[in-house]
Amino acid sequence: DAIELCEGDVFEQRHAVQVAKLSLKLFDCLQPLHRMGNSEKIWLRVASLLHDVGKNISGPCHHKASRDIIVNGANLPFRKRVRKMIGLVARYHKGAMPKDTHKYYKRIDENDKQCVTMLAAILRLAAAIDADPHELHVHRRRLEPPRQDELAHGRARLHRALRGDPQPARHR
Repeated sequence: DAIELCEGDVFEQRHAVQVAKLSLKLFDCLQPLHRMGNSEKIWLRVASLLHDVGKNISGPCHHKASRDIIVNGANLPFRKRVRKMIGLVARYHKGAMPKDTHKYYKRIDENDKQCVTMLAAILRLAAAIDADPHELHVHRRRLEPPRQDELAHGRARLHRALRGDPQPARHR
């Protein structure tokens, strides 16, 4: 299991599990837009669970440390290419968007770049939704499948019901 990779690390398991659940819900709902399959869904789940694994190494730049831990993670039961994909998705959960000047990203093919970009966008959104619970109290979420007119424009709707007076959320 991906969480075993984090044993002994500064790791917010509750946050990681919640972000993974949200990511998978978003993935399923947005499937008509991204058209990815079960393999990519597994990559997103693992990236979601491990997106903060680098916090004990690098604090504010933990997204890059998380990438490196995942890419070099011998404990993960994936081939090197898949570890790179998962690591890149985790890397882009915060900070800069993917660019061809980035070390690992520039070395993958165009199809993989598109996959990483879409999965990272889903993870980024899920992590933002699960922002610090002391600052943003989300007590109900509903993601509606895209309507036909939205599909034509590549859109979907996320409805959040907020409780209390939400403050601006800090990004993890």
